[in-house]
Amino acid sequence: HPEWFAFFNGKRQWWSYGNGWQICTTNPGTVEHAVQAALNYFAKNPDAPVFSVGLNDGYGWCECPDCTKFVNSFNPPLTLSDRWFYWVNQVAKEVGKKYPDKWIESMAYAVTSAPPRFPMEPNVAITETIVLPSQMKEAEEWTKICKSVNLYSYMYGSSFLGFRHYPHAAQDFLKWGHDKLGALAHITESGGDWTFDGPKFAYVNALQWNVNTDVD
Repeated sequence: HPEWFAFFNGKRQWWSYGNGWQICTTNPGTVEHAVQAALNYFAKNPDAPVFSVGLNDGYGWCECPDCTKFVNSFNPPLTLSDRWFYWVNQVAKEVGKKYPDKWIESMAYAVTSAPPRFPMEPNVAITETIVLPSQMKEAEEWTKICKSVNLYSYMYGSSFLGFRHYPHAAQDFLKWGHDKLGALAHITESGGDWTFDGPKFAYVNALQWNVNTDVD
């Protein structure tokens, strides 16, 4: 189904292009395929609480006539967050008819980190990537339109020349997510070196179970 992939630079871009492409969000086949994948997954994994439909890394958004027309049919035109989460809502709505107690999750990442202009379906969970302080405000804005807002952080260690530890800052961050956002989950990219980062893994793991853990 090459028509499911983004059209830009004069053609449909898909697997051979590598990273930096998205699906065609106005093609109904992409919604149907995602819905069926989620239904199959929950049928095989009845205890699983969530199915992810996260976007790809990078840009590569579709510029086909249908997508362009849809974007410009609104005033102001749809943002990339609007486009992506409109698609997520379609998937979630269909899946929710059979599995209303299961989450459909997507990252709110980079160009889709800002909340869209409309509320999310009640079974949508988002995971906000936090790189800049402004994205903490964005995460708080998400709580106005989305029932479940979670955290994605970058606690790298091995790329640095010295120790990169911050137990109290990590606690403040995760406690903010728990208390202010009601976050149920936290994911971090650590790229750790066990010699340096073992203690960090220990206290972050403890905080994820109890944000009031004594990190000292």
